[in-house]
Amino acid sequence: QLHACLLTGFLGLLAATTAVFVDTDLAGGGLLGGGLYRLHMAGANAAGLLLVAGCAGALWLHAGNPRRPADPRQRQLLLALWALLILGVSGFALQALKLAVRPEAGGEWRFAGWWIAGHLRPVLPPGAALELYASLWWVHALLAFGLIAWLPWGVMAHSLAAPANLLVASERPPAELSAPFDLRDLLERGEFDVRAGTRIAADLSPAMRLAALACTGCGRCDDVCPVASCSPLSPREVVRRVRSAVEATGGDEQLLGGGAVTPEMAWTCALCGACAQACPVLIQPSSYLVGVRRELVAEGGLPAGQRQALAALERSGSPYGGAPGERQAATADMGLPAPRGTCTVQCLYWLGCAAVHDPRVRSVVRATLRVLQASGVACDVLGAEERCCGDPARRMGEEGRFQQLALENIDALGRRGADTIITHCPHCLNTLRNEYPRFGFTGRVLHHTEAVAGLVREGRLPLGAADLGTVAFHDSCYAGRMNGVFDAPREVLAAAGARLAEMGRTRERAACCGGGGGRYWADDPDGSRPARLRLEEAAACGAEVLAVECPFCLKMLEGARATLPSDQRPRVLDVAEIAAFALDSAEATGGAQRGAPAPADWPAKAVGSAAPGRRRGA
Repeated sequence: QLHACLLTGFLGLLAATTAVFVDTDLAGGGLLGGGLYRLHMAGANAAGLLLVAGCAGALWLHAGNPRRPADPRQRQLLLALWALLILGVSGFALQALKLAVRPEAGGEWRFAGWWIAGHLRPVLPPGAALELYASLWWVHALLAFGLIAWLPWGVMAHSLAAPANLLVASERPPAELSAPFDLRDLLERGEFDVRAGTRIAADLSPAMRLAALACTGCGRCDDVCPVASCSPLSPREVVRRVRSAVEATGGDEQLLGGGAVTPEMAWTCALCGACAQACPVLIQPSSYLVGVRRELVAEGGLPAGQRQALAALERSGSPYGGAPGERQAATADMGLPAPRGTCTVQCLYWLGCAAVHDPRVRSVVRATLRVLQASGVACDVLGAEERCCGDPARRMGEEGRFQQLALENIDALGRRGADTIITHCPHCLNTLRNEYPRFGFTGRVLHHTEAVAGLVREGRLPLGAADLGTVAFHDSCYAGRMNGVFDAPREVLAAAGARLAEMGRTRERAACCGGGGGRYWADDPDGSRPARLRLEEAAACGAEVLAVECPFCLKMLEGARATLPSDQRPRVLDVAEIAAFALDSAEATGGAQRGAPAPADWPAKAVGSAAPGRRRGA
């Protein structure tokens, strides 16, 4: 609110001053007259009060805010606030002195100056008032022109950069990471000596440099970061250090090391997008960390856990490792059909890696297939041809490995010929839906909650009441914040008879479990803290079950349960498991019948309004 007051007041005074200049020096005094002039006077006074209030409030908060780092930039900010405050106060003083000596008709519309003038007339002789006016006018003018000259170069440069960044930046957290190269072009040319990461400020794109300059230092990114309170990472500090490197002359200022972004900062980030969602000027702090990760990967500077995951990915096509035939065996174990040469059914189920290697996640796949089959929906699979979607590789900074996996998977999907893909993993969903199209993929991708919600809306999935008590729903970052899948899981839970209790942070503002961005494989002794906090939040709203929609969230939250008291351990279940339980309850009471084969236009008809989309929160 204070920042809004300051900005509105500054812009209002700038507009009022510009109007006087145009009227007096360009139009010869014929524009501002009568009622329009009175409104101009009142508006200018209101803008001046907003500026003074904003500056005074900001200085008050600054004095009592221990989170503000004591660096030269903060001292510049204090100087700028004092200068703006003096500018506003001196403007009212000049106006009051003029009205005290020479009252004018309609002067009461300058309500602030008129009120001050009324108190000055009895105590200040006209001669002294004129002398004070002349001296104060020079102070006011020199301060105003000095601020204008300093604005593009000093700490207040963000007042110019922030509006520019709002015009060019995306309104959403980055669902698709940048591609520093195209592996297809490199293979065609036979040239592989490319720079993927960022080490110096000159490696940043112009848009990333502008975003760094736009930072206001408000700290909202730190407030929502799931790991800021238990790690070296501070999104605001990352942007501050990048901005310092950008402001340095020459463009060769170090971003990695040398007091800038440290490896610990880069590897701690969960890439959940919460900081970008909270930023009022649309900065994406994680984009700087991804560039640093790519540079660290090129130099071999990976932590042990991430190094092992990438080595397993190179060896077996999965960050979990495993034997070559394990994916095919897992497919059979989950009751999925043997892969066929060409897809002869309506959709293909994307298995993902976690379900192959983790029995707990396999139960989610079984539940999803149980619900789909009860609705008459048959799914094909890629089987042994399916590789990791590449999300872990790309977000750990191994761009080349990601693109290799993407091209292999797109080729396999093209041979299979399926138009629609269903997956229970939001990370696979986001990668296939938002990142594969750059490399030629054109299929439609649905999260399993979107598919099930579509069947419920179509009336093909009559569910019974799953008596599980009070259920809270945890919005995953990559289904929710990145892809706008908010309503579908709640529709499924409502259809299953769940008594839904919303937690304090939901939908776009939902808290991260801490498992994204490669952190699931990190050797972090306090890595479960974000998940513990989320479980405590669910328990605080009376939830007996915490419903999830992501295998990473499932594993992180279940892993954190053991560290909490028994009264803060809600049971963690996937939405599909709750739907399958409700389906079993309905069939046990004779309330549901096995669905007939789905119509030819499913899932386009069934999904309807739940088509892919992303929204930014208020």
